[in-house]
Amino acid sequence: MNYEKIKDLCYERKITIPQLSKKIGMSNSFYTTMKSGSLKVETLEKISEVLGVHISVFFDKPSSTKIEQLEERLAAIEEKLNQR
Repeated sequence: MNYEKIKDLCYERKITIPQLSKKIGMSNSFYTTMKSGSLKVETLEKISEVLGVHISVFFDKPSSTKIEQLEERLAAIEEKLNQR
């Protein structure tokens, strides 16, 4: 989860972090929790609703290298399963 992304979206929509906190029913200490990156999915859903974005914008997309690595692992597992 990316704190900077939330901050940027708030800036674009002219919403302060304390205003966002209030709109999603959180205390002002929410800022500290948000900055640490330890938000629950339910909280991210509320944030995405208030900011008018899909929840996926808060998560890093896997790089093509990671996807290739996962595909290689999957192929190796499938090969082992086929050998049985």
